[in-house]
Amino acid sequence: MANVYAIKTGNWSDTTLWNTGTLPTSADDVYANGFTVTIDQDVTVQSIRNSASGSIVVGGDYILDGGVTLTADLIPTASYNLISFTSSGTSTINSDLTAQDSMTTVTFDSATGALNLVGNNTKGNNTGVCVRVNNTGTVNIVGDIIFSRRNYNVIANNASTINITGDITTVDFNYSGQHPVSISNGCTLNVTGNIVHNTQTVTAGRCIYANHSSIVNVTGNVYSGAPDSRQNSIDILNNSACKVIGSIISESGDTGSALKDDVTNSYFEITGPIICGEYGEFPLNVNKIFLIPQTDSYFEFRDDTNSGNLPPLAPSTTTRLVSPGTVVDSPSPEDVRKGTSYSLGTYTGTLAVPLPSQVALGIATDDTTGTGVLSASDVWSEQVSNITTAGSIGERLKNASTVESTGDQLESFL
Repeated sequence: MANVYAIKTGNWSDTTLWNTGTLPTSADDVYANGFTVTIDQDVTVQSIRNSASGSIVVGGDYILDGGVTLTADLIPTASYNLISFTSSGTSTINSDLTAQDSMTTVTFDSATGALNLVGNNTKGNNTGVCVRVNNTGTVNIVGDIIFSRRNYNVIANNASTINITGDITTVDFNYSGQHPVSISNGCTLNVTGNIVHNTQTVTAGRCIYANHSSIVNVTGNVYSGAPDSRQNSIDILNNSACKVIGSIISESGDTGSALKDDVTNSYFEITGPIICGEYGEFPLNVNKIFLIPQTDSYFEFRDDTNSGNLPPLAPSTTTRLVSPGTVVDSPSPEDVRKGTSYSLGTYTGTLAVPLPSQVALGIATDDTTGTGVLSASDVWSEQVSNITTAGSIGERLKNASTVESTGDQLESFL
């Protein structure tokens, strides 16, 4: 492994840019050395940095062109932004991300382009930002967002779209007023993963903070937080909206809410289940909510063992209120009489039940017995032409000789 560094500003693909006179290899640590390096081709190196080392000076940055893939550890240094993307194309960075004080690791400034970030996003130090999105393009993050200090993992504004596939979690977070993911000014955030607020003893700070007409869509479970966190997992305000497809769960202890809005012009749409924590901890602190029940939606409350007296004791059982579409110990439609509506109109039976008159006398049908009988007229009035089954008694009798048929045969010979 060697240290390779730029000796002027220019394109990565230019061999004269580097102190070695050759392009860096996958075993090299690459330094900006105070210059601006444009990554104009696919690159795989050990790391890219803008720190100082020996005769290498601190500072400089990298610009990622469109249509290229960078695979490297991104190692930022305090007070210097590391890499920016301004292209109209689509590029990919394969790297776990961390941040340092007063700087941004990845800056996105594209109006129409897309940047794929593949790797976990760990906020590990004070006031830096892992990913800053300043324009209307799209950033796709595949990896977990893990927040452990303060300020932001991802901060976005200007109607950009952020797609995150992974969990968003706070861990050992004791600073107020900062959030792993913060969006504003018409941004859209789509998360496929769980939202887990594990921090404790803070007076502010959320997993997701959406402001100024922004939209959050979550497919996954949202947890209110660990004991004593006292803060909210998702907080929206100022004409923002959030939709959650998954469980909304309140953890035990002195927790904040899983979902919170600050004013009535913001709202949540949820499908449930909604699950309360111990001692009645409720996961919602909202002014306006739209509940769109699914077949597995329910409210779950904790019961106590104090016979209704105050204060409640430790919870021992749970009570569930289910949505109309939830079948609890109910038959399947094929086991219910055809046309019969049940489960509050959610289902209609499909089982065809014959009328008693269509069932032989004394045979059980529905809640009674059959009344059908075969009368003499039914037999004597049956047309001979209807007896057509080959080999049957009826067919044999139909063709048997009678006095009339025998007489007709004798008469034909006389």
